Amino acid sequence: MRESAKGFFCDSHFCGFKLWKDSKFWTAKRKKLTAAIVTALLKDGRVALKGLYSEKSGKTYDAMVILDDANPRGGERDGYVNFKMGFGKEKS
Repeated sequence: MRESAKGFFCDSHFCGFKLWKDSKFWTAKRKKLTAAIVTALLKDGRVALKGLYSEKSGKTYDAMVILDDANPRGGERDGYVNFKMGFGKEKS
């Protein structure tokens, strides 16, 4: 993985995996996607974060952000990455 001004990308041009710093997920949560967060997501598939913003309530909360890079349409992965939120003690 390499970091650029816009996000984190695979070193290989054959790999379509990318994490955008200004994705809707991160901007809605008012969190900056950092190298430390990306490292934890790639290593463990999840990262515990504090102070995530709720658009619904206007308050902040703590949660586990879980990497979900499966293609929701089935078939091969298309490079798009999704995230799930975890609250409590989920098993991997």
